[in-house]
Amino acid sequence: MRNSFLLYLLLVGTVLTWSACDDEDLLDCGLILPEINYSLDCTPGLAYFRDFLGFPSSSDVNVSPGCVNANDHGQTFQLIKPANANDNVNLHIYNATYGFAYVQVFGSNDCGLTTEPLSDCFSTSAVAKQLTVNGLSSYAQIFVRVDIAATGPSDPYEEYIPEEGQYIAIAAYGSEFSPKSVPYQGYDLENGIDRLTFSCDGSTTNRVILGSCNPNADVDEWQEEVGLTKSESYSGPGGTITASEVPDGFDPNVTGDALATRRPRQNTDDFFVEQDFIITVPVPNAGEGLDDAIDNSNVQALLECLTFNLGTRSSEKPDDQVIVTMIDSGVDPERGALWDNHLNRSIDNGPLVRAGFLGHDFIRGSSQPNDEFGHGTNTTGALIGNYKGEKPLTVIHNKIFGDSPEGVFSTYFGSVVATHTAGEIGSTFINMSFGASPEKEPQALRCAIEFAISRGATIIASAGNETADIDTSPQWPASFSSDFPGQVITVTSYNYPGDTPDDDPILSDFSNAGADNTNVAAYLTAKTPVYGSPALLFNYLAGTSISAPVFTSALATSLSEGQLPIPFLNDLPESPELIFKVKNSKYLPVCDQ
Repeated sequence: MRNSFLLYLLLVGTVLTWSACDDEDLLDCGLILPEINYSLDCTPGLAYFRDFLGFPSSSDVNVSPGCVNANDHGQTFQLIKPANANDNVNLHIYNATYGFAYVQVFGSNDCGLTTEPLSDCFSTSAVAKQLTVNGLSSYAQIFVRVDIAATGPSDPYEEYIPEEGQYIAIAAYGSEFSPKSVPYQGYDLENGIDRLTFSCDGSTTNRVILGSCNPNADVDEWQEEVGLTKSESYSGPGGTITASEVPDGFDPNVTGDALATRRPRQNTDDFFVEQDFIITVPVPNAGEGLDDAIDNSNVQALLECLTFNLGTRSSEKPDDQVIVTMIDSGVDPERGALWDNHLNRSIDNGPLVRAGFLGHDFIRGSSQPNDEFGHGTNTTGALIGNYKGEKPLTVIHNKIFGDSPEGVFSTYFGSVVATHTAGEIGSTFINMSFGASPEKEPQALRCAIEFAISRGATIIASAGNETADIDTSPQWPASFSSDFPGQVITVTSYNYPGDTPDDDPILSDFSNAGADNTNVAAYLTAKTPVYGSPALLFNYLAGTSISAPVFTSALATSLSEGQLPIPFLNDLPESPELIFKVKNSKYLPVCDQ
């Protein structure tokens, strides 16, 4: 086709005036090339180069690569410019190989008969790298040449032998990405970060997590090998994880896929890659339907049962107490006397858990876990206000949620490290009144939960407030309960349809449920301190976030009296209204029975 087109030009050259080809339809030039289209939203439009040892590349476009290690098997792409394209393009290059990707960009005004380089040869072995090219507006056609070699630009060429599934992918953007970011120091008191940037769609941080359940795994070596910058890392007896920065504007999901394809060269049976997704919690009383739930919950009829009394004060003897770690948003510093009654007076486990302090702030890098919006204040109030056990109660606050102009947020990384830390100190119970729904089961969190359980902890998780079935639409950590029976207990919320607690409880309108993954229902609200109030006032906020610590408190009380979690759970009453919604239809009565 190419030769026929040239012959046609020669025959009519005396009467035909040459003009540039239509840059939106290069087929008019007789060229058939894979295309790179501009990405217009948060999902990159990827063009793939996979056939590294396939047939020699097309010679239809006259590109003369300036790359030392270019070869006959490279691929030439056509970059399709929108009508309103800028003079520059940002190429996002994802390298899911162990080799070096070589990229060079060319411009043409005669359908590739002649080309001019618009960039020098760009080479990278990093898993994600950006190439910015200027001067596109002077050319009707833009071509991107991609090659691969086993060797770098300063070494003699060696052919790259691909492994199954490996690829080089390219996306194109017309402008630089301006990421949203929030103040963030991370959990490390000595190595602060300053800012945390978000991905394009805001669902994750601009980081990926590399990890292993094996504490001896060299995750740092892998992180350095793929060319990403370390943001935060943790290593302890339950595993090791590293949060690595993805270049601004790059998709953490695509980067993670490239990383998973490009396994580290060491033994990697238990290595994993995940996005550092954002975990959120509803601001108290802001969730849809919760106000109505309170209005209809007959709180007035139950006030005599919804009391708030501080339980047995914490002890200086670490082996003679119930230890509850709250992984939440910390506590209101204005209510210091309340939290001091259950202050950690005996456990010292390095910089993250210190005797004499309330806990640790995994967002601000501080030993003062000050609540920024009220959630942790109310969940902790529900816990300590209902504890009736004789054993001293120590409460440790692992703060993972902060507030910012972008809203309430927590990093997945922070939740994992907080869970590991709770396991290290020997927590009796770990309360998790939060949830997230990533596409895949969160492996790093599973590692942390398995480790905490191995140290004797029982995990109490809230089911969530989205009216979802978490058996079919998993929410984590709640949906781990079926994998760890009696060790991860998921709590949903119930209400009474009538005027007294003598009626059979029904599932609250807002509450998530699941016959396999919710183990018990607890009342939808409790008497808890008002956040930010100068006086000690109380409120009744609804949600599974409150129901979970209400049950944690009852479980801690029963343990203080010598009863283990599974027998306690089995002895609870059943409601026929909770069949097919809660496992064994179990619920925790509001009033003592």
